[in-house]
Amino acid sequence: MNRQAFKVSFQDSVAEEMFDGLGVRRVGLTEEHQTSDNLSVLNHGILKPGLKLPWFYHEDKDEVIIVNKGSGIMHFEEAEPISIAEGDVLYVPAKTKHSLENNGSSNLEAVFLKVYA
Repeated sequence: MNRQAFKVSFQDSVAEEMFDGLGVRRVGLTEEHQTSDNLSVLNHGILKPGLKLPWFYHEDKDEVIIVNKGSGIMHFEEAEPISIAEGDVLYVPAKTKHSLENNGSSNLEAVFLKVYA
């Protein structure tokens, strides 16, 4: 396990499509980095205007979403939707079915941090 400080760059990581091309993500940290027993993933994601991701959930991971640019709506299967915008931080507990929608006119960009629940 790497317990020393190090740096990764979203700009230097390879962009990969997600959800059949609805979004793009750049991976910062994954479980392969083995920086912590708790940290699972740290990604930078982009969702284009007018697009909505399919429903999904994380069985054993809580998710924190930090919105860098744009606006959108986080939909929940069993709760009211939450509007999000630049500067917002959203917490989604493990096993919570959710779907992110970009309802703005520009890209929705956010950092997604997943930790084991």
